Formats: sequence, structure tokens, C-alpha cells
Amino acid sequence: MQHNVVIIGAGFAGICMAIKLLQAGMNNFVILEKANDVGGTWFANRYPGAACDVPSCAYSFSFEPNPHWSRHFATQPEIEAYIHRCVEKYQLSQYIRCNCAVVSATWCDGNWEITTETGETLTSQFVVSAVGQLNIPSVPAIAGAETFSGSAFHSARWDDSIDLTGKRVAVIGSAASAVQLVPEVAKMATHLKVYQRTPNYLVPRFDRPYLDIERWLFKHFPGVLSFYRWVVFNQGEQLFFPVIRRARWAQSLVGMLARWQLNRQISDPALREKLTPNYEIGCKRMLLCDDYYPALMRANVSLDTHPILSLTAEGVMTEEGQYDCDVIIYATGFSTSTFLQGLDIVGRDGKHLHDKWKVTTPTYRTVCVAGFPNFFTLYGPNSNLGSNSIIAMIEAQVGFVVQCLLGVEGGVRQQLEVEEDVVQRYQQWLQDSLAGTVWMQDCKSWYKNAEGGSNNNWPWSVREYQRHMSNVPWQDFAD
Repeated sequence: MQHNVVIIGAGFAGICMAIKLLQAGMNNFVILEKANDVGGTWFANRYPGAACDVPSCAYSFSFEPNPHWSRHFATQPEIEAYIHRCVEKYQLSQYIRCNCAVVSATWCDGNWEITTETGETLTSQFVVSAVGQLNIPSVPAIAGAETFSGSAFHSARWDDSIDLTGKRVAVIGSAASAVQLVPEVAKMATHLKVYQRTPNYLVPRFDRPYLDIERWLFKHFPGVLSFYRWVVFNQGEQLFFPVIRRARWAQSLVGMLARWQLNRQISDPALREKLTPNYEIGCKRMLLCDDYYPALMRANVSLDTHPILSLTAEGVMTEEGQYDCDVIIYATGFSTSTFLQGLDIVGRDGKHLHDKWKVTTPTYRTVCVAGFPNFFTLYGPNSNLGSNSIIAMIEAQVGFVVQCLLGVEGGVRQQLEVEEDVVQRYQQWLQDSLAGTVWMQDCKSWYKNAEGGSNNNWPWSVREYQRHMSNVPWQDFAD
């Protein structure tokens, strides 16, 4: 079947791309989604307590504000419902094919040939990858894992068939997903042990339900919600972004907030010491949470900071001894350094994208790859940030891609292929810019690649990225 555009993935990025294509007058496209429903990471991550750590008013499309959020930080069910409302409002169901996993896309005679898991082949002029970064769970290789006799699963593959009530539970990991699920699991488990490798900086979310009057104002006076969104956006730009650029005043202020919360919520000095980071704030992902520390203070919860030696049939073994448990939950995040896992993208001259991206992931403006004509990535390499909403980044990327497509349609170029030397210059500028960020300092994080650079993050503000992506410099693309 011939399409103008094939979009891979029906999360926020894929849905945004589809809406903007329709608004640009382009309707010959299809969205191929491997899951059995839309939502992307918000369909996959259904663990108890799953929520966004970006305020809900900013974690939505700028062109589709939602006056119905129930609280300052939306939970997974609300975010998933918001995506469904967008699909319904813009009548996208007719363009979406779920349970349709893409295994390869090959550039052939001026078009892309896309092959699905069932062996079906589609042909398209353009391919837009909207698979994101948070879709392949990372499960550590622990000796003896296969011998554990209880139930074990990753937080992004939550097993609803298992009732945790009265169970002895081990949570391996203590970062973003752990700080959300641990307080909920602690309410059900007979005992819960959390295995922490490195402590995190936790900043209070100050989460709360919206008042009825606030929701009424958001609904009946859209300008109020727009102003609120503007305030939240600028909070990220003016407070959290300077932390990334190592502004001492910002690091001191946010660090003071983190210490205040730790000292206020953890009364045990020994536990407090275990939870105190020894690296520069912002070097690893800062976490926003109100209830993780109180959960660790519960009588049925303990924290273990010893390295895990192995798993046994009965539980988890460390130098401290064995913890017998019924359930192991891996809250160990995602495989973020290898992009487009499970997809074999073959460009010009039979070059495979995964060969090109073995160590580094050179892109142009985070969306184009030399040697891969008419191919774009959304929320791909160097899209991430630690200071604001990824939705704003996605919208900027989608806007750039739509300009590219309209340019080809209008005859500015016959096809879109960025020059290799342009990408190399861009990457040099990008890595030079990243060198000044806190992410490149002396701590181990998923932000860094094997060569010490970063495949993941954008080094400047969201506002700068929006400006950066506002126009297509056609001279950077081959004639």
C-alpha cells in the first residue's frame, strides 16, 4: 500500500505528528503501533502510582489545553485518557493500526519499504519514527535470576494478575519509577525491601488536587489556563535549566529544597546518610516526589544499599545476607542509549542505522540522519532535557518535519537528505555545548555514552530549541 507518510508509534509524538499533518492538509498517512492501543509510554507504564513529574498543564499539547486535569501532576490514567481524547477529537482512529509492529524500513528507488512483523510491506515517501526513548525496559543481568521461584517483572510490564497484598516484595532500583511505585506497594506488602545503588536528589513536587474553582476557571476562562501554563513553563526555563548549566545560585536553591525535604521526612540519621547523594546536583536526573521518603520510614519497609550478588530460588542475596521474598519488581528504567531498538532502518547504499549508531548517534537538529533520505526521528537522540516538558520539544520537532514535508511537496527539494559534513559540524557544536552542562561532570548516568559524550540530552533551554527548529535551512540539505 502506498502512503505519503508512515509514522511508527502512537504515543505523544506520533499523535502530534498526525494532527499536524492533517492541519497542513496532508491525509495520506498511517500510524503503525506495536501495542494494542495508543498511548506509548503511558500505555505501557501502568504500575501503581505512575504519574508525570512535569506539571499537567505543561504536559499536554499547546494547541490542545486540557481544563479537566484533576491535580497539579497528572496520573497515568488521566494522561492516557487525554491522548485518547486527542485521537477522538481529531478523528485519528481511521489512520491508526494497532498490533502492527514494524521490524524494518528500507530505502529503495526513492521510497521507503516498511515491513511489519506479519510480513506485510507498505511503501511510503517519508518515514517518521515516533517510538521515543522509554519503550524498551532495561533488566539487569543478575546471576541466578532464572532460579527465582517467585514472580518477577519490570515496572513497565506490570503484572496485574499478582496481588501484592500480604506479599514480601523486593524492588530493585530507586530512581524515577521506584519513587512512584514504592509508596503504593508499601501499603500492600507485608514487607518491602528497596535495593538502592545510588541515592538521588529528590525535590518536593508540592502536588495537590486542583480546587473546584480552579478547574472552573480553566474551563470557562482559557486565558487563565494559558497563563498558568506560561508560569510553569518559565519556572522550568528560569530555575531548573540554570541547574543544568551549572549556575551556582540555581544549584544552591534546588539543593537546599532537596536537603530540606530529606531532613524533614527522614528522622533516622543512618537512613538519611544512605539517601544523601555525593555528586553534583543535576548530574543525574533530579526526581520530584512527595511521598517516597515517608514510605521508607514505614515499619514494613527497609532500604538496602549493598550490591546485589545474586538471586536465588528464595530471594535476593547481598553481602548482608539473603532477603526471602515472593515478588521481585525491577524498577530499573529503560534502555536509553540504543535508539530504535527492534527496528532495522536501512538507508542509502544499504547502510544500516544501527551500524551508524553503534557508539554515537549523529543527527542533524535531532531529527535528520545523513544517508537516510526522507527519514525523521521524533524524541530521538539529544531530545531529552532536565528542565521542562518534553511535549514542547516534540511540538518543535513536528513543526520542523512538517516544514520539510511541505518543502518537498512544494518543489524546494526532490527529497530530504542532510549532508554528512553538515551533521558532523552540528554534532561538534552540540557536544561542545554539552561539555558545559552538569550532565558531563563526574558521575555515572544514562545521559552519557561510551565515549563520554551524550546521545540523549539537549544542552540549552526549550525556548532556544523552539527558535532553533522554527525554520528549515534548506542549504544544509542536498540538492
